[in-house]
Amino acid sequence: MGFGQPIPISALHAFGLDHLKSEVVNHLKDFDFQEQESKKNLKEIPIAIIGRPNTGKSTLVNALINEDKLIMSDIPGTTRDSISHYLEYNDKILKLIDTAGIRRKGKIREILERFSVMRGLNAINESEIVFWLIDSVEGITSQDKHVIQFALENHKGIVITVNKTDTFEDYQEEKNKFLNILRRELPFLPFAPVIFISALKRKNLTELLNISLQIDEHRKMRIPDDDFSLFLQKIIMQTAIPRKGKKVLKIHSGTQDGINPPTFTFHVNDRTLVHFSYRRYIENQIRQEYGFNGTAIKMLFKNK
Repeated sequence: MGFGQPIPISALHAFGLDHLKSEVVNHLKDFDFQEQESKKNLKEIPIAIIGRPNTGKSTLVNALINEDKLIMSDIPGTTRDSISHYLEYNDKILKLIDTAGIRRKGKIREILERFSVMRGLNAINESEIVFWLIDSVEGITSQDKHVIQFALENHKGIVITVNKTDTFEDYQEEKNKFLNILRRELPFLPFAPVIFISALKRKNLTELLNISLQIDEHRKMRIPDDDFSLFLQKIIMQTAIPRKGKKVLKIHSGTQDGINPPTFTFHVNDRTLVHFSYRRYIENQIRQEYGFNGTAIKMLFKNK
């Protein structure tokens, strides 16, 4: 047929794929394609774009990559799968994952939509940062809170992204009003930055990308053990220690054991004495001292 020597493969059994890859590389070299060394070692930052159906997730991806690759429609549920696209920004590679809109379980009737939700949750698990898209017209619903719980439980970086601000009549007034609603409805997300955008008009997208790079830096920040020990002693002295009857909580030591997400382990005499309010106090003090803006912090309390 004039196409040269055929390459026999079996996609099902992965037979002949190495030969196929090597032939592709050889042909690219014949056409003078060169590997770009500068991008070879760049680490990807996976970002999942989550939210209820019809909040503009696909429109946002199209705007960020500056192409109309994804189908946009006012009909909820147009996106059925999780689709990845890559964007190079400030010497970083951002892997944008557009997810199907996640609904409450009671609303999931079709088998196809069940799989869409599973893919969406997998995308959150695989990501490091999530852009939580909220429709500024519809506001926050209980479904929105269900969606963000998946990200919180997995200690992700979170950017609250309010979309469709091109519908605001008085931008500053409606922005302030929406911020008040967010503070009231989401007291458990004080660390998450709020960015107001219009994906359709491509407004404030640079700010959205800049904040995502900042969050990535904070997620990879590590505190030296000596510094953290001194800090821990200071905050223990500042407030009353939890107690139960005659038993008093004692924190013997604390260290940062991991990054991405920032993970702290505290060795105590009895972890059942750690009240949620004291856990929140420690987290607030860590943020006040070191930052960790835009990312959840993982804290573990272990009996010594």
